[in-house]
Amino acid sequence: MAVLCKCAINGEACYCQIYTREGVMKMRIFILLLLLSFDVSAMNVNKYLSGSWFNASQNGHGISIEVISDEETVIYWYVYHPDGTPTFILATGTNHGNVVEAQAYYNSGMHFGEFDPDDRTEIPWGDIKITFQSCDSATLEYSSDLSYNGEPWGSGSIPLTRLLSIDGVQCASNPNAGLYQGTFHSDSTGEDTDGFSIIAPNGEFVAVSFGAVAGFGSLTVSSDKYSGGGTAVSANPEVDFDVELTVSGSIDPEYRLTGSYKAKNEDQGYFDLWSVPSLYRRGITLEAIAGTYDSENIVTREDGSMTLSASGKITGKDDDGCKYDGNLTVPDEHFNLLEVSFKVSSCGSLNGTYTGYGAQLDYFKIGDRRIIRLFTTDDENAVLLDLFD
Repeated sequence: MAVLCKCAINGEACYCQIYTREGVMKMRIFILLLLLSFDVSAMNVNKYLSGSWFNASQNGHGISIEVISDEETVIYWYVYHPDGTPTFILATGTNHGNVVEAQAYYNSGMHFGEFDPDDRTEIPWGDIKITFQSCDSATLEYSSDLSYNGEPWGSGSIPLTRLLSIDGVQCASNPNAGLYQGTFHSDSTGEDTDGFSIIAPNGEFVAVSFGAVAGFGSLTVSSDKYSGGGTAVSANPEVDFDVELTVSGSIDPEYRLTGSYKAKNEDQGYFDLWSVPSLYRRGITLEAIAGTYDSENIVTREDGSMTLSASGKITGKDDDGCKYDGNLTVPDEHFNLLEVSFKVSSCGSLNGTYTGYGAQLDYFKIGDRRIIRLFTTDDENAVLLDLFD
């Protein structure tokens, strides 16, 4: 027996691959589940914070935030003069970690319908600072020495919550959350293997290298670096496989995840994964994916049939007699992510309660069949399902 461990990390994942000889070389497929540690106390300024913000108890004024680069953010505050007449304040700020600091300007003089820029007067208004605590929580601090008709704007602090997001630019509480695909390379075999991985907003991670083993563990992410480890285990009940696994590398959640892995006394190598934000941020609903699907268990290679209801119920069986009964939930309809839980029965050693994650994929081209891909484990085995409509 030869073992090939491959790691996929984006918050992380590692896989291993077992080869057995039965006249020809046969690949087994398995799953990796890791827990990702990340800082939830603050969120660095990023484009996913763009959108409309307000204070619900002060409904009637609000702020539009546009993060235009890693360094710069534009702020429009739709507000009022001290005497109650409407106006707006414009600020261009510099990003520092989870804070935007900006010089604000007040404009007056241009007449509606004429819009002659020569009539406009731009006056430095004061300072604005926005501190982001999460995707949906921020604090606005302001200070102005100006007065309007003798009434000062003054200074103060206003708690903000998100009012609206921009479609396709939704914010995830875990900046590393998303869908990733790429390649895993084994130093032992010299082979490259395609893979796919999911990191959920709560930090849990699940991944499959198509021709791989499974693992469980945790990673710590600091800035653009991560390190961690766990245990690689076989998802095939006929194979006894349990080794120490370590991983480390670099991560850019919007772009790429690279790193190296080592499965003790078995294999080592490296991986290169690419983020697919357009797929992750297109959203999903249970109603949209309800229906009857052909299915394939990627581990056992057994075909079958599955039904998904609009309430999230999943039922079905495969040609080997294995029965599936459980539920799908959507944590946030803005993101293409499913939480999965089901029981497997009438399936011998694979019987058990499995949990994990899934996502909706397109097949080979637009207009082809959809795939609902589900990656689950019961801590000893893996059930990996592709559902085709």
